[in-house]
Amino acid sequence: MSRDPFEHMRDRNPVPPEDEPMAPAALAERIMGTRARTARRPMPGWAIATAAAAAVLAVGGVMMILTGPRTPVVGDGGTTTTAAAETTTTQPVVSFVETRAYFFAELDDGWVSGPFLISIAVRAEVRGDDGDVPGIAHQALTALFDGDVDGPVGFSSTIPEDAVYSGLEYDEVTGVVTVYVSAEFVGGGGSFSMMGRLAQVIYTATAVDGVTGVRFEVGGEPTTVFGGEGIVLDDPATREGFDDLLPLVFLDSPAYGATTGNPLVAYGKANTFEATLLLELTLLDGTVLWQGFTTATCGTGCWGDWQVEIPYELDAAQPGILYAYTDSMEDGSRITIRSHRVTLAPGEGPPVASPPVADCSGAEATTPLEDQDGLPAAVAETRAAIWAAARTCDWAALTDLAGDTLTWSFGGEPGDPTPQWKSIEATEQPTLYMAELLTMPYGTRQTPDGTMYSWPSAFGLPWAEVSAAIRAELGRIYEDSDFALWEEFGYGGYRVGIREDGTWMYFVGWD
Repeated sequence: MSRDPFEHMRDRNPVPPEDEPMAPAALAERIMGTRARTARRPMPGWAIATAAAAAVLAVGGVMMILTGPRTPVVGDGGTTTTAAAETTTTQPVVSFVETRAYFFAELDDGWVSGPFLISIAVRAEVRGDDGDVPGIAHQALTALFDGDVDGPVGFSSTIPEDAVYSGLEYDEVTGVVTVYVSAEFVGGGGSFSMMGRLAQVIYTATAVDGVTGVRFEVGGEPTTVFGGEGIVLDDPATREGFDDLLPLVFLDSPAYGATTGNPLVAYGKANTFEATLLLELTLLDGTVLWQGFTTATCGTGCWGDWQVEIPYELDAAQPGILYAYTDSMEDGSRITIRSHRVTLAPGEGPPVASPPVADCSGAEATTPLEDQDGLPAAVAETRAAIWAAARTCDWAALTDLAGDTLTWSFGGEPGDPTPQWKSIEATEQPTLYMAELLTMPYGTRQTPDGTMYSWPSAFGLPWAEVSAAIRAELGRIYEDSDFALWEEFGYGGYRVGIREDGTWMYFVGWD
């Protein structure tokens, strides 16, 4: 099946006025009621927000976390009225852990229609020494409803934008959580959209160790039947019955953006020929750390669980990519690909989550900046200033350079781009792209405002006209799979544009 491989990136990567479109127009949202995540905000310390705004009750082994006035149902059949706490007892932060929230994303290769469920990492604070199951689940569900996660480009949610999550109740005996949502949660969308939002909540809650099932209270009423189609959930609901929302190779853990242990333990579900799937762990530059395969507990028409332990050696923590996929029986190419960007650990041990403090990816750009012939002085000055600021993640300098003229990607919205870049630095690495691109040969284009100088020179050219030398330059930050996509549409990576008067005009791209 042929489709535009860049269609799901349009909203997150605007085209500047000087650019010509490089691929067909954007595809309309695939799920009725789905909202694309057009900006990924910095991920806060969720337990800090919880301590400031939530009331936490324990009644007969039932833990309740509420974010506003309501009358929750407690485990013994009675009722207790509570309101948001003005003050809370502060417990010391013991540690950070990672859990997962579930959204939707397209497959990487376009072989199978989507979108499908994808797991995205959520960091949570653990207070006390009891594991804090309801606290972790509350933080994950808050991230799910707010969309405050760093996911892949174009990820989306089927949860209506006006739906409100107001807290949960956790039964320590059964492991069941009751999730409190507003009536808007069941409004709008067809059966696929309704199944999608139910799956997102159920998968997110049950990803927390200690949660066995989910009940819903919608608009103050316990609910097991959803939507005009009358979707009926078990009581309590589990992950059973949502397989149609999964890709044929489902990579559940590590989630996108997760910090892995060493060895890395990966697991998920699959429905593949002879239950076989392949995995590959690489660094961002394509260096292969591990390759192998595993088999699920069922396949060739049925779903099975799979898990594999992946050993690897590194001298220092650094980002990598885990691929899970199958091979095409027709030509041996990779299909049904899932790829999660992760942070790899240098030594042996389980994953250790830390506060969400991003390193500077621009520091990994090792190519020196050299003078380039033909650049006006103003352009050369701005180029050098952007490169220097990107290399050190000097956000204040980047803000000044962006001014009020810059068009930018990575979830771009009007205003200062640097808070957004900073929040996704650990996963999308915007400063690395800036720094590396500005060391490559440039091209020029004539615009109504004068000559535009663009990096890299591959932008605007048919891929067949891009020289081997330029492709080698691009190979520092892109992979062969990217090159394969560009065969039809031309260069589709990020680009930097500076006007001849030295004004920084854009930092945009399709992927």
